[in-house]
Parts: sequence; C-alpha cells; structure tokens
Amino acid sequence: MLHDEANACALCPRLTGIPPHVVQLNQVAVLRSIVERTSDSFREILSSELNARSVGGEVFQANEILQEVRRISLEMQHVINTVNHPLETTGADGSAGAGAGNVA
Repeated sequence: MLHDEANACALCPRLTGIPPHVVQLNQVAVLRSIVERTSDSFREILSSELNARSVGGEVFQANEILQEVRRISLEMQHVINTVNHPLETTGADGSAGAGAGNVA
C-alpha cells in the first residue's frame, strides 16, 4: 500500500520518486561510516580500560613477570635457609630436627 494524504497510514512508505533499495543502500552506507569511525575510538578505549584493569597488555604482562620473580625469590630463600640451617628444618632421617624438640 502506498502512502498518500487521503489514505495516510503510519506503515506505508512515502512517495518520493527514489527507489526503496536506493534509500536502504544509502542508509547502509551511512551506518558503515559510523561503524568505521567508532570502531577506532572503541578499540583505543577498550585497550586503555583493559590496561587500567591489568587485563592483557603491557601492564598485565609486567605484573605476571613480577609475580614469577617473587615466587622464585621465595623458593631461593627457602633453599638458602635449608642449606644454612639443615638441622632446623629436617633431621638426617627426615623427621623434625632439633629445633622441633627432638634430642640428638
């Protein structure tokens, strides 16, 4: 059904002389340009937000490296303490050492 002033219908298209597919293609072109403009800014905003929250990116990787360095440092401290004070951690037979109340 076509739109005319005598039989006005909200769902009827207006008679403009422009084919409907041309109008739709024009709307698609406008939408595409909007998506292209916003995708670049969205990518920048998303990247900065993820970095601020330490999810992915350089900040996240740096934090992961620091955690691994801390873990290795604690392991090394434990090994050094074991080497410097072997009787305090375990006895020769694997039981608790003199520091745990055993008599040697």
